[in-house]
Amino acid sequence: MKATADPDTLSERDRYLEYYAADENNANILARLAELQLASGETEHAETLYRKLVELDPADAQYRFQLGNVCLALGRFAEAREINASLLQSGIDAPGIRYNLAYAALENGDIDTAIEQLEPIVANTAETPNANLLMAKAQHRRGNLEVATDHALRAVELHPEHPDTLGTLALLYLDDGDLTAAADWAEKALALDADNHQALVVLGSAALEEQDITAARAHLDQAVSRHPNSGRALHALGLISMNAGDMTGAIAQMEKSMQLMPNFLGGYNALAWAYILNQDLEQAGQCLRKANEIDGSFGETHGGLAVVAAMKGDIDNAMEEMRIARRLDPSSLTAAFAASLVAIQQDNSARGTDILKNILATEISLGREQNKISLLEVVNKSRNIK
Repeated sequence: MKATADPDTLSERDRYLEYYAADENNANILARLAELQLASGETEHAETLYRKLVELDPADAQYRFQLGNVCLALGRFAEAREINASLLQSGIDAPGIRYNLAYAALENGDIDTAIEQLEPIVANTAETPNANLLMAKAQHRRGNLEVATDHALRAVELHPEHPDTLGTLALLYLDDGDLTAAADWAEKALALDADNHQALVVLGSAALEEQDITAARAHLDQAVSRHPNSGRALHALGLISMNAGDMTGAIAQMEKSMQLMPNFLGGYNALAWAYILNQDLEQAGQCLRKANEIDGSFGETHGGLAVVAAMKGDIDNAMEEMRIARRLDPSSLTAAFAASLVAIQQDNSARGTDILKNILATEISLGREQNKISLLEVVNKSRNIK
């Protein structure tokens, strides 16, 4: 990595490189050189030195802690988690260790461990000033929007000029349905960082919900351009592609988003509809079954399975899935759509047409991560069902 430090730091680093060449096993030289390389942006070089320090003195907690920090910086979250967990288990209970363990656990998808480690330290704003922000993200992923928002507001009080903090709060307001507050905080975040990921996703998703496709695409394209692994932005772009009738593009975008967000219930339902419209009923069924593995109590998933069964001509399974969908959600739109298909299959086209008219007149909310959404508005705009 290219050095980014000031000239004095770089000069001292070069001097310590000479010391290191003359005495490669001197722990004091190794430790100072590792610090200088970190300050110079040479994280991978620092990692090599910290690994050597741990080999020289495995019992030194500070060397292990610093190696864990380097692993976090390099995105090696599993190893960072293991290092910090071992430090904690050995009796070294420090806020920084708990914070790093929580960070690594959250990046590895273990929300429970992240919250467990953060709870004792969120009030310790002196030693772990970012704990409230991380707790907000963890609680958000758990689906506890109110708790997450409280922690995000505390984080904003501590860091009012931190774009990631403002963007996180904006995202929470978006997912809670307050588009005005979401857009306001997103604009504040973008004023500090024009490429802030959360803010771009918020403005893009809010524009999508308001059916301003031009603005939505502009924000979301920028988000993906700057953050290629933005699952939320890719998912929203997939909805836009569906809206334009581009099922090939929608499937490609949504498939990638699901690789990044493998537990996103709404994402599997959206992808299933893209496959349905692309006449790939097998893939659609697979997506819906994956959705059921995440949460089998979502009526729209069962309604989607009813649609797939009806399109295959499997009326018995379609009726069974419709019954489940309506038991879970009496107003299930996908179940109503499936009923129209069954009616058409049974040569009762008049009843099928009536049901379709009711569906087309229904308002549907789109674009919020992890919310249980129907995609029929997008589907109906993508394909003229008669």
